[in-house]
Amino acid sequence: AAQAMPATKAFIQGRYRKLRRGVPQSPWFAKSAAPGASGKRQRLGFSSVEELICEPLRRQLGAKSGAFPAPSKRKLRENPAQGRASGRLHGSGREDMDVRMLGNGRPFVLEFEVPEDAEVDLEGVDFEELGRRVKEDSNGAVEVLQLRRASAEDFAGLQSLAERKLKSYAGVCWLSEAVTREKLREVEEHCAGGFELRQKTPIRVLQRRSNLERPKRVCSLRFELLNPHWVIVHMKTEAGTYIKEFVHGDMGRTEPSLGDLLDCRADIVQLDVTEIIDNPEEDQT
Repeated sequence: AAQAMPATKAFIQGRYRKLRRGVPQSPWFAKSAAPGASGKRQRLGFSSVEELICEPLRRQLGAKSGAFPAPSKRKLRENPAQGRASGRLHGSGREDMDVRMLGNGRPFVLEFEVPEDAEVDLEGVDFEELGRRVKEDSNGAVEVLQLRRASAEDFAGLQSLAERKLKSYAGVCWLSEAVTREKLREVEEHCAGGFELRQKTPIRVLQRRSNLERPKRVCSLRFELLNPHWVIVHMKTEAGTYIKEFVHGDMGRTEPSLGDLLDCRADIVQLDVTEIIDNPEEDQT
């Protein structure tokens, strides 16, 4: 077998906005539940943010450059997850596949390998054109902002800064009991100044994450009444807060929940990240 050429890592950073639901941050494969599938993996979601950014970059750099080495067909058969277009996207946190990322976008660093003998000049990358291609190729599902070259230090600092951020959300929620504007104002006043949650690892991710209890802070809570059983909840929280579980309580694993605050059952049908606040100490909203 031919020996792989030594490669060096290169980095590009920016922010992405995800304007369509059903798009995971990175390629997502899961075991198929179809009869006779016998452990086969199936793809979930529409493409991924990673691929929708990487593929236009690969075309701009030129396939002949050797950047983003493509996996062999054998490796793809063994592990379909290696079929990602190229490179690897590291986000400062991640939203669920069915959640939009709006506002100022989520910071990310794109890491990729370039063979040492390849002629790849990142100085020549037209980031403005790359942004146009990402938006066009994704049919408006993904936009990229503030693209620029990055360093290994930028990559290393991405996750260390993630937990310091605040995030704002808007969620469409159903309530089992009719509520009035007066009731919602009472809860808003009760929660003024923020409050702390006790969150255990959600049931939906227990198969891949440790069962821990973590304190998380809700900094603000505001309601928009649609009708007596439906509200839009606007909230600002510490990074890492599980918003869906805050709404429905996750069978008592998040306390207090929105349902607890409103004395009813609550569920969430749509969720958007509306802003990521990079410097909480400067936040005046």
